[in-house]
Amino acid sequence: MSTRQAMAIMLAVLFFLLFPSVTFNTASKAFGEETIRVAVPLFPALAFPLFVASDRGYFQKEGLPVEIVRINGTPTTYQAMLSGGVHIPLKTS
Repeated sequence: MSTRQAMAIMLAVLFFLLFPSVTFNTASKAFGEETIRVAVPLFPALAFPLFVASDRGYFQKEGLPVEIVRINGTPTTYQAMLSGGVHIPLKTS
């Protein structure tokens, strides 16, 4: 992953952590609540803000049920996405 991509991810996470009122606070229960599954690699240096936000309850505070799933490789991540087991992959390379 290039430095630009890493900075973009970090800035996006920081934006949503620092400005929670700007996040999309739609009523997910009206459409049926589903857990958002985010795939991260086994040794995620770039996923640290994601883990911190999840541990501190920022996603739950905004009404976003997020589950972090650790996956051991890129082919496995793509297979999980195609099967619908994962919604968002965190690409690190």
